[in-house]
Amino acid sequence: MKVCWELFNSIEMGTDGSVYVCCEQRVSKFSLGNIFRDKFEDIWNCEKLIKMREAALQGKYPYCNHGICEKLSRGGGRKRNELFTNVLPSYKPVMSSFPTHVALPIARDCNAKCIFCRDKIITSEKEQIKSFNNKFNNIYLPIMKNVNIFTVNDMGDAFGSKFSRQVIENTIKRYPQIKFKIMTNGICASEKFIKKLDLENRIIELAISINATTAKTHYKIFRVRGWKLLLKNLEYLSQLNKIGEIPYLHFKFVVCSKNWKEMAKFVKFASKYGANADFWEVRNYYAVKNKYEDLAVHNETHKDFDAFVKLLANPIFDEKHVTLSPLLMKLRKKAISEKEA
Repeated sequence: MKVCWELFNSIEMGTDGSVYVCCEQRVSKFSLGNIFRDKFEDIWNCEKLIKMREAALQGKYPYCNHGICEKLSRGGGRKRNELFTNVLPSYKPVMSSFPTHVALPIARDCNAKCIFCRDKIITSEKEQIKSFNNKFNNIYLPIMKNVNIFTVNDMGDAFGSKFSRQVIENTIKRYPQIKFKIMTNGICASEKFIKKLDLENRIIELAISINATTAKTHYKIFRVRGWKLLLKNLEYLSQLNKIGEIPYLHFKFVVCSKNWKEMAKFVKFASKYGANADFWEVRNYYAVKNKYEDLAVHNETHKDFDAFVKLLANPIFDEKHVTLSPLLMKLRKKAISEKEA
């Protein structure tokens, strides 16, 4: 029996107010309700979620996307708070307490223009900031009374955005017990901002989207000059990881036609800094719609597909600090099988 932690503890929200259990659900557009229209108590114990919990308590996941969820594909996460457990927890289909982990949409503000996300640097306008602050104070904060983990910011950059930094500061003032899971490109994840935001020993997980091992490839992906700043910051962040102030340090690599040849090197790169190396194939989101066919090296129709699959047979991807997406795992098995044939 495998019981998913997130169904009983976690909530994610979209910019339109849609509420989800997890990122994979959000990708699949499987909304539980809308925080702008519905009472959170009703969403948190809605019929959809109760059915999902009932099934999970039987070790079943008929409502989940097994092709996207890396935890389902490998039987659990590596972090304690994301593990499927073999011991039946004291979970109930109807929860009497609010979630302990919340991920909120802050803004798409970022200091880079990554080819997977956007075509220009994005900074929120005053009216957008005013609107979010109103929602944050009146809608989001009240449901965070039991929260001990706050995920910031998988839409933009938590450190490269002045707006996101303000949200972090305000959250700590209201709920000093909260710790953070933060997504960043690392260019502005400096010692200066970590200390200014009082985030030392408050970051439970830091995910850094790097997607490269060289300055040249990094520029192709992010389209800003930031490689030297990134390397300087990684030295500092790896030290925090070593002393336990950032328990989980993840380096992210979205595989595409511009960087796939550096995958094996990236495993070594992450190891140098004591980080996990997480690989995902490029997804056909709105920002990539006109470039997807060229970027999607994992598609059989791509001119580099055969060479890419051959690379996946490299035993370096068996390293303990490496995580492959379900699709990349499938292609790796194919590569190994063909190599042994």
